[in-house]
This record gives sequence, structure tokens and C-alpha cells, in this order.
Amino acid sequence: MWPILSFFAIVALNYLIIRRGIVKGIEKLNKIGVIVLVALIIPLTVYGLLLPNSHKGVEYYLTPDFDVLGDAKVWSSAGQISLVYHDKNIVESPPEFAGSTFHFIINGDKATVVSASASGLEIVRMDIAPSEMCIQTESTLCFDGEVTDVKNPQIHQVGDLISFTMDFASKKQVGIAKSGPMAGMTVTMNIDRMSIKSLEPYAISVSREGGFAAFAPKTMTFDSEAGMIIITEGESETNVPLDEDTIQEIDQMFQKSKLLSMDSVDYPANEGAADYFAYSLTIDQGIFQKQFTWTDASDGAPEILRELQNTIWTAGEENIPMPVDIPIYDEDTITEIAREFVVSSPTFAFDGMEETLEFGPITILESFPEQYVLEATFTSSHGGYGDRTDQVVTQVLTPHTWR
Repeated sequence: MWPILSFFAIVALNYLIIRRGIVKGIEKLNKIGVIVLVALIIPLTVYGLLLPNSHKGVEYYLTPDFDVLGDAKVWSSAGQISLVYHDKNIVESPPEFAGSTFHFIINGDKATVVSASASGLEIVRMDIAPSEMCIQTESTLCFDGEVTDVKNPQIHQVGDLISFTMDFASKKQVGIAKSGPMAGMTVTMNIDRMSIKSLEPYAISVSREGGFAAFAPKTMTFDSEAGMIIITEGESETNVPLDEDTIQEIDQMFQKSKLLSMDSVDYPANEGAADYFAYSLTIDQGIFQKQFTWTDASDGAPEILRELQNTIWTAGEENIPMPVDIPIYDEDTITEIAREFVVSSPTFAFDGMEETLEFGPITILESFPEQYVLEATFTSSHGGYGDRTDQVVTQVLTPHTWR
């Protein structure tokens, strides 16, 4: 209720001020408002400067980093569009062009439009730049273009100015001729199919949680610019540098995946599934952000999601820096760790029978650091597995074996 009342109160106040005119209304309010603003800023500034380590913030704010001006990438990328895009459009209006097909291609700051008519193909090439017609987002892009070359000219000429907007949410593309023979004409098209790829650095975060032992969330983030994976688990964070082959493997898999052309999707677990891992994969590349979620028990999730997640996960685990002092456990400690693991699992925690829990012999794998394998068996007092709270279960002794 308060947000609504506040809104109408502010609207009413603005109306009264504007109604009094510029001199008696707006200017008079500014004389008071500026004084109040300064009166607020001064004590806030003093308070901020008295905070611990405030001098570091002031130094960072006032000290320019001129070294970045020597980076060629900064100058080469200034004002450019880091995008590769292709779509096929079907004209909706105006009626004289309805049903016509246009292919639209963007590569950096260049664009090509290919259209077919009874007179053959018209190929129009343009220089383009981001337009102020809209805010560039992952669902809306808009550009201003100038025609630089035309093959088999029919409706365009060199020097024509054109603006166009792509709305991926509604699958619409709108082109407006600002000069030339078609000046003032607006063409609305339906995006039939499209492919989009950003050339900017990107980050892919994959996380995993759950499983039969209800693991806490663990995230691995591949940073294409830094060439490393950041592993986050709880409050700890580990940077894992990667070699060129691994970086290239992940990058090639990402580029071939075409995930940016897909909608963010949640693939839920199959009904009745339990003790599964839940995964999420998030892509952050320039203006584009996508997120996909799925589980071990999900049908329909694209295989590329599992492959990309597994590749990043494996690279992070295989390249993690080894600690200097690696502990070696005795059999009693190994068994106790395994016991805590089993007892905390959803299946055992629900109805596992403590007196039936047994462990088999321990096998030491030939790995570095050492890994241990042992088998655990126990019996639960009901059928099924996982947390079966609020579910109808059978009263039958059910054996379980874990390895």
C-alpha cells in the first residue's frame, strides 16, 4: 500500500510544482533543493573519509591507469561491435513486400543484406554502428547503417542510411529507411531462424549440488580472458590456471554449442527421481546472459550442456594446484569419513538402520593424491530411496549397496 501512496504523492507534488510555472515553481524549488542536497553530501563525505581504508578508495578514484592506453586491444575494439549474426527473415509489411525473404548478416561493424526478387538477388553491404534507438540487451539489438556497396541494385543505393532493430523475444526485425528512394519506409519482418555469436571474452559458470550425500553447492567458472577456472566452494576460492590446449578445447566446444541462440531453459528431474545431482550452466558474454539448469535425472536436456559442464569440471579438478602437505589416512579414519558420508545421505537419514551399516575392505587407487574405495551396505526399513517425507512408502526391509 505504501509504495502506491508514495507514487501518487510524488505525482501530485510534481503537478503542483509544474503548475506554478518555471520561475515560481521549478526555479524556486531548485533554490531550496540544491541547498538541501549540499547539506546532505557534506556530512556523508566526511563520514566516508573517516571509514577504515577510505584513503585506498580515494587513491583508486583519483589515480588514472595510463598503461591501458598502450594496449592495442583497447584502441582496436573502440567503437566496434563484437558480434557475428545471421538470420533469415520473412517480410510481414508493407504489403508490396509481404512474403519476401531477406538474409541478414552481421560481422563486427559490417553488415550484408541479401534479398531475392524477379530481377535476381540484391546484395547490399553496409557499415554499421550501435544505435541510440534502444538499449542493447541480449533480447534487443539496434543499429544504424550506411550502404557502401550494392550488387544488382533494386531498392537501395550507395549512401542510403538505414536503421534496424532486432527483437529476439518477439522474433521481429524492423528496418527503417532514413534516406534514399525508400526514405521513410518501415519494413517489419518475422525472424524465421537465426544464429548469433559474440566475439567478446566470456565466462561460463557450472555448478553442482545434491546427490545422494546432499553435497553443498560447488561452482567452477571458466574465464576465457584470464585462461583459468575459478573454483568456488562455500567461502573458499581457488584459481586454476589452464594450458593452451585445455583453453582451446573449452572454447571450441562453446563456439560449436550455439547456446547463445537458445532460450534459457530449466530441465526438471523426472517424476519420482531422488538422490540426483542438480546442475546449472550460466554464460556471461558482453550483453548476453544465458542460464540452463538440469539434473542427472532430466530428460530432454541437450547433450552439449552435459559435455560442456563435464569438460570444465574435469579441467578444474585435474589442474587444481596440489597442496604441499597431502594427508595420508589410516583405515579407521577412512572408514569414519565414509560412515559420516553415508549417514548424512538422504536415504540413510530417512530410515537407515544403524545396526545394519557395514563396510567392506579398502582399496587404494594408483592416483595422486591417493584415493580410497570401499563398499558400504545397509538396510532401510521402507521401500525406495532418498528423502521420502510426505510420500507413500511400503514397510519392507530394503537393502542398499554403495561404493
